[in-house]
Amino acid sequence: MGNTVERVVSCNSEDPNNYAATGDYEPRGSTEQNDSISSNDTRSLDARLRSETIDEFNGSPGTINGLAIRNFPPGNVTRTRAATVDERVDGVSVLPSHLSQRRSLDERVLTKPPGARRSVSQRLSRFTSGLFEAMTVVVAQKKAFVAEGMTPSNFALGVVNALVTAYLVGSDPAAYWLYYAVQATLLLSIRTATWWSQKLQFYLLDFCWITNYLLNIVALMAAYEYMVHPLLFGVDSKPPWQPLPDYLLRTGWPAVFTITTGPLTWAVAATGNSLVFHSFEHTASMFIHASPMIAAWCLRWHADTVEKYYPGLLGTPAESPAFWADMFLPSIVFYGAWWVLYVLWLLLDGTTRPERGYDTVFGNFAPSMATTRHDVLRRPLRAHPQLCPDCVRSDSPLFARTGVWTAVVMDNLGISSLKCAAFSYCQAHFIACALCFAVATLAYRSYIFHTTLLVAMLLSAILSGSKMYSFFMLDAYEAKLREKLHPASATSAKDLV
Repeated sequence: MGNTVERVVSCNSEDPNNYAATGDYEPRGSTEQNDSISSNDTRSLDARLRSETIDEFNGSPGTINGLAIRNFPPGNVTRTRAATVDERVDGVSVLPSHLSQRRSLDERVLTKPPGARRSVSQRLSRFTSGLFEAMTVVVAQKKAFVAEGMTPSNFALGVVNALVTAYLVGSDPAAYWLYYAVQATLLLSIRTATWWSQKLQFYLLDFCWITNYLLNIVALMAAYEYMVHPLLFGVDSKPPWQPLPDYLLRTGWPAVFTITTGPLTWAVAATGNSLVFHSFEHTASMFIHASPMIAAWCLRWHADTVEKYYPGLLGTPAESPAFWADMFLPSIVFYGAWWVLYVLWLLLDGTTRPERGYDTVFGNFAPSMATTRHDVLRRPLRAHPQLCPDCVRSDSPLFARTGVWTAVVMDNLGISSLKCAAFSYCQAHFIACALCFAVATLAYRSYIFHTTLLVAMLLSAILSGSKMYSFFMLDAYEAKLREKLHPASATSAKDLV
């Protein structure tokens, strides 16, 4: 045929939605046309693919062995193939044997004989197939984000919550504890229900969660005393739990301040809390640490306003509470009561819970490392396997029975007993909380130190949240595509080009 000219078939070319229908001509067999697409070629990608397909077979212009090209509507989003043909006329197949069924351009390219020169259609076919595959990955990642709560309504609710918190702290800090009571009632109820259904309820035995349950009860009792009881029984009437013992009135508030400004405050940074507006998981985790911290700051440095509107709410603490008798000792006694009960449960029952399908704080998300959520904890150890060789082996008994960081402690400290490792974990927890109690007593006496500590913890959460949103918007899709491609050696998106 040489350089004979063939016309690309136009199907309803007047239809503006028919992007594949054009009336351009192109030379068949031209080397320049096969190697690259002319800059003067204004046809659509689909039209060029159709033209290249027609040129591969003998027949009259616009047909293959007398068979007309059939154009499919571009609006069919479930169909990702291009340039298909009708293979039967009057019930009889008129296509060659390798085209006996309706096939895509990609499938036709695969039937090319080995060693054949790659044409424009082949290169475009590989390119469009890659695009379709990438689109599948992107859609799957989008669905995963939505399943995790990344919706406009959740994001808006998270932003509103942050704005209300900032407004109350700035305009009426003495009333912030009421907002905490409302939030805690909702969040703790939802968190308890969801974790119970997911066999994660033993996380609620952690010190931070137990403290928030008790603080919520106290806040609700105070709200009833100051907001509801006077309306029902008169201003002069007192609720049945009044009056409280003198010792509790004197040490109650200093102890609450020490606990909330101690372990709960430092846990914001220590546990990597993140300000992620759309995520209930992150919001609940940050709430149990940051909200009591903010409430303690408001009550401590606006005590006069609190006493004016809610007389007796803070009890009758000394003007300058004693470090040991009024602050550290009551706090460590409260913590010690929880610690003893938690250690007993952990040694007698908790260490075996992962084997029975329940996650615990000590197990650190790892009764099984088969899921992606659990696999996140293994990544640092895969990069540095010398830290704990057993941790990166899926067949390791140590790996199966305990969490990643538990395995690290047991391997590096030479502890062979799981219960000994659990007791060592509790000892480390006790020492860390005792140090936090000591630091909190300093914050009670210094506005600058306390405010600096609070701002530092909030900035830590903001920075952590910004890194997560940076990953969501910039890196998540690249990571999924890398996972799909499995490049042998690629450390950045530039390596994939």
